Amino acid sequence: MSLKLKVSQFLIATGLIATAMPAHALVSLGIKGGAGLASIVTVPQTLNMDYEMGMIGGLSLDVNAGLVGFVVDALFAQRKLSSDASSTLNFLHIPAQIKLSLIPALFTTAGGYYAIGLNKENFSGMKTTDYGAVFGVGVGLNGITFEARYNLGLANVLEGGTDSNSIKTRSVDLLLGYQF
Repeated sequence: MSLKLKVSQFLIATGLIATAMPAHALVSLGIKGGAGLASIVTVPQTLNMDYEMGMIGGLSLDVNAGLVGFVVDALFAQRKLSSDASSTLNFLHIPAQIKLSLIPALFTTAGGYYAIGLNKENFSGMKTTDYGAVFGVGVGLNGITFEARYNLGLANVLEGGTDSNSIKTRSVDLLLGYQF
């Protein structure tokens, strides 16, 4: 089974779980923003990429049913990459995650993401879509949240890439948010 099919199945399963949430689940809309540190992994190791900071922000929909919930975001994500030449890639980043509230103020998340490139002229030699897994931890109190997330790109974003010639994305996001 292909990786793309597995990710698609995971996102569908995550959505089905969210729709099966009890009717008494609390649904809230929020905003969040912060900084993201981005890098890439190449096979073979031909580029030495440093983590570079970019901004990230957008809207959040949180379905909270007590211990288990679901969160989906629509975020503008600026991913800056630096080696010999610097490049800024802008994405519409859409993570969908299961949210587990361990204790009232502490939560962890896991799910998948799909990202669509917005400034296509900067994607020379790279595909303008990406997908992968996302894992996070956070704290939330009185509607204010702080999250740390790790985005593990699973797609080979190298145009015409193969298993032996690939580029995959990595990023760490720190987000401050408010749920209405």
